[in-house]
Amino acid sequence: MSGIEKIKLASHAAEEIIAGFTGHVAEDAVATRTAALLEEVNGMNKTDAIAHLTAKIVELEKPKNKDGLTVETVARKFMESPELALFTWPQIAMLVKRVLPEANTSSKSIASYASKRKEEWNIAPREKFSFDPAELMAINQ
Repeated sequence: MSGIEKIKLASHAAEEIIAGFTGHVAEDAVATRTAALLEEVNGMNKTDAIAHLTAKIVELEKPKNKDGLTVETVARKFMESPELALFTWPQIAMLVKRVLPEANTSSKSIASYASKRKEEWNIAPREKFSFDPAELMAINQ
C-alpha cells in the first residue's frame, strides 16, 4: 500500500471515529432527519413549533461528558485503531480535541495513557511513516 493510500485510509478511519462520538452524519441522513423534524412540528402553531425545536436543540447541545465521554475514552478509541498507527501522539491529541474541543489534551497526556494503559488497552503499535514524494507528484499529473 502506498504512503498516500495509508494517509487516505487513516484520515477516513479518524473521521469515522470522530463521527461516532460527535454524531456527525452524512448529508442524506441530515435531509431525512430534517424531514422528520418538520413532520413533528407539522400542524403546531409557530410558538409551539419553536419551543419544540428549541427543546431538541438544547438536548443535543448538552455536554457529552455526562454520558461517560472523556478524554480517556476518546483517546483510547484513536490509539487502538490500527489504521491510525501512523499518527503520532500529538496528532492523536489533535483528534481528541476535535471530539472534545474543551479538553486540555496534549501529546504528553496521550503518551501517558500509552504508558499506563499498555497492558489494559490494545494500543496499535506506532508505525514509522514515510512516503515517496514521487507518489504525491504522480497524483498531480
